[in-house]
Amino acid sequence: MGSEELGWKTRTRVAHATSRVIGIRQSVRHVKLAALVLTCKPSLSTELNPNWSQLYVGYKEIRSYWERVAAKHDIVSHIQFFTEVLSLVWDEGAQAYTITLRDTRNKEVRQVRAQVVVSAVGVFHKPMWPNIPGRESFKGISMHARMWDHGVDFSGKKVAVIGNGCSATQIVPKLAEDPSTNIVEFCRTPSWFVPRLQATVPEWTKWVFRNAPFTQRAFRWLIAARLDMTYLNWKLGPFTSILRRRREKACIDRLKRLVPGKYHDNLIPKFPMGCKRIIYDPGYLESLQRPNIDLDWDTITAITENGITTKSGKHYEFDIICFATGFDVENSSDVNVKGIGGKPIGDYYKEQGGPTAYMGTTVPDFPNLFTLLGPNTATGHGSVIHSEEVQINYAMQLIKPIIRGQAKSFVPKARATQAYNDYLQEELKHTVWTSCISWYHAGENRRGKLMTWPATQTYMWWMMRTPIWRDYETIGGDKWLKRQQSIASTKTTLEWLLVGAGLGAFALVKLGKWEYTKQLVVNHAKRLIE
Repeated sequence: MGSEELGWKTRTRVAHATSRVIGIRQSVRHVKLAALVLTCKPSLSTELNPNWSQLYVGYKEIRSYWERVAAKHDIVSHIQFFTEVLSLVWDEGAQAYTITLRDTRNKEVRQVRAQVVVSAVGVFHKPMWPNIPGRESFKGISMHARMWDHGVDFSGKKVAVIGNGCSATQIVPKLAEDPSTNIVEFCRTPSWFVPRLQATVPEWTKWVFRNAPFTQRAFRWLIAARLDMTYLNWKLGPFTSILRRRREKACIDRLKRLVPGKYHDNLIPKFPMGCKRIIYDPGYLESLQRPNIDLDWDTITAITENGITTKSGKHYEFDIICFATGFDVENSSDVNVKGIGGKPIGDYYKEQGGPTAYMGTTVPDFPNLFTLLGPNTATGHGSVIHSEEVQINYAMQLIKPIIRGQAKSFVPKARATQAYNDYLQEELKHTVWTSCISWYHAGENRRGKLMTWPATQTYMWWMMRTPIWRDYETIGGDKWLKRQQSIASTKTTLEWLLVGAGLGAFALVKLGKWEYTKQLVVNHAKRLIE
């Protein structure tokens, strides 16, 4: 096992377990599906793409975009492909992490050291396997949506799809296009479906975006503002309930138009819209009219060598079982992270009742560790890329002084972290997410603390535009931290003075005293000059 120094002063390294730059979840592309994202959402605000072909683009276009960005900024030269991170252990003396890496091809293990670690593993990559007796006894082909086998031929096969969330509703209509494929989808709870309004981007629009970039940025802001407004649908209250019920009625009416009557009762949710993740319908509802699709809402009690048995005693024979059962969001990272005193991060999360962080980005007792798309940063209405950009901007304000040698480490105070998370959970009590069981919840049986962001993404940006320096402790950066606290206090004072001056001026104008006051100031200034 070799060892080498790795620091921000010398070089930056990205450990990536696969062979490609982009890590879009496999279930988005397993059967050439379109990604359920608007073209403004899978791109960076600093790297706009004027050439998207459609409003909702597919995996290939998204992959091509990110590969171009990586090439432009020479990111690939900093990536170690086929490398998985096994553990991170904080060394208090060295003020750095000892990182154990393993080559996924030859299984060679080595160690490196890093002053700063950014965890960007995301939450949609670790498959959630259902706890069904006999799952491993099935002798046919079995696969999870996360790890799709592209070599499987579904023609003429009897196929079971377990699940009816975002992955399943993309898989089913595509598989059903082949009339020789017979599909039984095993469902548990319904979802709210909204129409996905697809459209081709005209060439003249691309030309305008290319030659007048501000127009594309304005369009991006317009979409972001529109999405932020939908947050009102998730708040509990008389006015928001009226808005939500109107949307729910429109969705139910659409479902009844597209879906055979025998499925209506089971497919119409009994919980408020937004409580579970909303699905932008990729053609799933309409596909249920096909004769080669059947839905079964009975509980699966066992998987046998040749099929599936349900609670009612019915047994189905299958050639292929597809598990579209989602992702283990709560335990999305397999990395063994140990902080100050050798404390595992998993133990800290358990003590807190689920994944917990300060501003969703830093964790008490884990210095210089930054988690992208960390606890309570995902929303039910906005762009993940936006959340990550906000987090990156926040994290870099803490990372830069470490790179420059002005500090060795930063760690959030436990008291500040507790206060911040108490605020989040209190705000989340007043949202629709408390009304049902979903992956938005942590804990056993998905009944624990909520892991979503409780407000608009604009408010997230405002809260995280700069760190609250008094909420951090530092090693080797006391002078720098005190200076930042002083600058922050001065800045806040000036901001309030400007706000006060603006309100005062507005009041004088409304009272008709503005010209009089202005003349008094001018006369006083003249006397001072004389």
